[in-house]
Amino acid sequence: MKTNKQIIDEAKQSYESHFKDEEYKANPKSEDIMIDKDKMIHDVEKMKLDEEKKHESLEVLREKLEVEAEESLEKIFGK
Repeated sequence: MKTNKQIIDEAKQSYESHFKDEEYKANPKSEDIMIDKDKMIHDVEKMKLDEEKKHESLEVLREKLEVEAEESLEKIFGK
């Protein structure tokens, strides 16, 4: 008959042999990338606002160029 110590030692060995890989998967490496959902959403929203500002400024620039082009045409060819 086995003693309590022998049974506990066998259980520990069995645990280590079967769950050793699982423990590795449960504890991420330092090289693994952890994604923060809230931070990512914030970053995407910020990028979206920046792009919208660029488009607005380009629209203003386009309108200004159209006005200057019309004025130049009027100076050269008259109305």
